[in-house]
Amino acid sequence: ERGATQVQIKRAYRKLALKDHPDINKAPKAKERWKDISLAYDLLVDPEKLQSWERARQEAATRDDSPGHMFNNTLGAMFDTLFEGVTLESGIGG
Repeated sequence: ERGATQVQIKRAYRKLALKDHPDINKAPKAKERWKDISLAYDLLVDPEKLQSWERARQEAATRDDSPGHMFNNTLGAMFDTLFEGVTLESGIGG
């Protein structure tokens, strides 16, 4: 969720780690999902990376045929999937 604090992001990440870390979750795609979660977390906690991503996302929103448009759709979908059900108040499962 936009506007989330670093504390809220860290709390949501830890809850996802308890559920989806490959050492805990033995599902076939757990490693792949964990890599995506880690990538998203790394981006969200680094202000410079987050600003770069936001700029690329905003630019892509104005140009449907740009490579950034694919970037925007891919990362946007990844974040939506990864953090589905995560709320700022309570972490996973709102």
